[in-house]
Amino acid sequence: MKVGIFSKYNETGFGGYHGSPCKIFKIIDELHKVVGFQHYLNNYDEEYDFAIVDRINPKQNIKAKYILAIFETKVKGGWATDFCSISPAARITGLNHFHLLNYCHGHKLDPKYLTKKRNRKGVFLGRLCGTSEFKIKLLNSSKFSLDLYPIKYWRGKEVLRFHRGGENSEANRAFLQTIFPGSKVRRPISHNGLYQALNKKGYRYGFVPSIYGLGSTRIQIESSSKFFEYIGAGIPVLIESNVPEAKIVENNPFLGEVFCGRGEMLNKAKALEAGEYEYHRILDFAQKNHYPDSRAREIYNNFIKNRR
Repeated sequence: MKVGIFSKYNETGFGGYHGSPCKIFKIIDELHKVVGFQHYLNNYDEEYDFAIVDRINPKQNIKAKYILAIFETKVKGGWATDFCSISPAARITGLNHFHLLNYCHGHKLDPKYLTKKRNRKGVFLGRLCGTSEFKIKLLNSSKFSLDLYPIKYWRGKEVLRFHRGGENSEANRAFLQTIFPGSKVRRPISHNGLYQALNKKGYRYGFVPSIYGLGSTRIQIESSSKFFEYIGAGIPVLIESNVPEAKIVENNPFLGEVFCGRGEMLNKAKALEAGEYEYHRILDFAQKNHYPDSRAREIYNNFIKNRR
């Protein structure tokens, strides 16, 4: 069986700091364990049994009977036979449309090493925008401390980056520390050691704010990858109600707390700081349901299985 993979990204494995560049390739690695096939990357000359198109519009006609188009939210493209949406907020529109959610990108933690010692801190991973900055500062002003592992921060039109070896990364981190005196700004950690490092710190909760202001009724469409990174380390979440993954928490309350508005954010941060949560259950839930192997099975069952 031949499968064509079409993506703007390359196969980066566990060395990245953000999920997008490796999202499809970790799934493909797991799909090889489910069914035997050869795959080709961005080769429009070959003829395929199946093709998977990762968040792009093809440059040319793809020679495949069945083509799966992956999009963040809305499905588009008459060139595809099947569609999947990454965001839980995306509405399923037909029989050949299914959800393929984001997932935990780091190496799995051995449950026997999951820390029992928890500090009183929260943690924030990822890109910092104006609304997340405001919410973190609000938590800080109410004596809630967080460790921040930023990937990007916008200073006007300039994008600051923080990974080791990046241009001005140490100066950028020092600058960001002046912006967040109530938090500790740390260097981002690649997926190779992310969950192990987060586990060692023993954080009480992972913060998942929406891209909108506090109390906004607008629903965020984009998936939040940081949600999966927290539960992949066995950390409960403090997640805003209009983030798509809040639905997962509402259906599985042991995963943490959902908030809407300033008062709920502060009250539920206090509950997370003081309470004991089912950390092993969170880790077990993540490992059984939200790793690349789960997503590979979804592609196989929904796209390949009955067409071989």
